[in-house]
Amino acid sequence: MDPSVDNVCHDIIMEYLMHSCYKNTAKAFDTEYKKQRQYSTILMPPSTSSHKPDAMDVDEMDCTPTSTNVVKGDLFFLPALLTLTSIIHTGHASVKDEKSWIQLDARKDLYTAIEAGDIPKAFDLIQKRFPGLVQNTIFDANCDNEGVGIDMMDATMDAAKDDKMRTYRVLFKLRCQHFIEIVRSSNEVEAIRYAHQYLRPLQNLYQDMITEVASLIAYAKPEQSNQAHLLSQDRRQQLAEEVNCIALAYCNMPEQTSIEKLQQQCQVVQQELEAMKKMDEKTSNRDKLAV
Repeated sequence: MDPSVDNVCHDIIMEYLMHSCYKNTAKAFDTEYKKQRQYSTILMPPSTSSHKPDAMDVDEMDCTPTSTNVVKGDLFFLPALLTLTSIIHTGHASVKDEKSWIQLDARKDLYTAIEAGDIPKAFDLIQKRFPGLVQNTIFDANCDNEGVGIDMMDATMDAAKDDKMRTYRVLFKLRCQHFIEIVRSSNEVEAIRYAHQYLRPLQNLYQDMITEVASLIAYAKPEQSNQAHLLSQDRRQQLAEEVNCIALAYCNMPEQTSIEKLQQQCQVVQQELEAMKKMDEKTSNRDKLAV
């Protein structure tokens, strides 16, 4: 495989593994890759060709739908092509420095805590490892919460703060999950106290979520009720994914990896090719009938 292509493939895989907090797998893969590169350097004879391949390039004209260079179906390949081109030009799909590994450990600890239903630990990790997510908000354990909720409600009127409001919503879902975990432990008094202290102040913003989880307390056996799905492990995992996404954004990392983008684009291309094939078959059948 061409070394430049090999590097791109390595970086795409490393980005995905680190994004998903697969630290041990990422370390093992990176180590084996470096060994392979060393062996290849020793065994591969030096190139005698003076010609250097041109770097992949996508002209602006090539990306224009009205361009005469674009034939039917090409447009569906452009996003994938642009993704690969970006990776090749930047040279790396992921930053494998010490800071990235530290952030990975923090995200993995956070993910594991939520999966285990240990929400207090999750909030503690956010406070210590991702302080900017909660600083000076109603979710900040070190902040006087009085009046903060009003600022958050005012922020909903500002479209420029959509990302921040999304973070607030995910953090409030985490608080709702804490309420669910308390109900799971059959401590109704503590659940009511928690709801009054942490959920009620934001009822004007998140009435839908509060109504959904509060209904659990009405059942003697919530795990056998119509709301039993709230107690499922799938809900924990889904919330862990959402929290991981806002943590990635906080670390200035993309929420979607290059390999996921390529996979989605591949599916779009396959669907389009199948649609074009069916269209051609219909046209062919009409031509036969006309004859």
